Amino acid sequence: MKTTFGASIICMDHLNFEQELRFLEEINIDTLHLDVMDGEFVPRYGIYPEIVEEMSQKSGLPMDLHIMTKNPLFTARQFIDIDNITHISVHINGNEKNFNEISDFIRENDKLVGIVADLDSNVSEISNLISSGNADSVMFMGILPGVLMQHHQPD
Repeated sequence: MKTTFGASIICMDHLNFEQELRFLEEINIDTLHLDVMDGEFVPRYGIYPEIVEEMSQKSGLPMDLHIMTKNPLFTARQFIDIDNITHISVHINGNEKNFNEISDFIRENDKLVGIVADLDSNVSEISNLISSGNADSVMFMGILPGVLMQHHQPD
């Protein structure tokens, strides 16, 4: 098994992102984790496609897009053509019924599909999706998505 290291860009200095990207490349980060939020699914806003496109042009690092929006299929369509995005992960909560449609769209565009589960996720639903082969990975969050300054759960 190969170990990889990713860095979330949510806390980077967005006014100096080229310098931040160079630093991550210098320390041999394997992938960038990008949080996309809409202010509805979670109470925060994330990064926009135009910024991700520019980052893709400035860095060769693969990108893992983490979608936290009310309409993940719409969101995935906004980012799907960006070259460095190799993996798109979607929160399962609220998307159980249309996850197959979302997954099919992502796969049709040659990207890996991830399920994101948080503290309120239905474990049996996740298990069914994994068993059906509709996900390449699962990310379990120990915090509530989009909420700052919280402690990892469970303590």
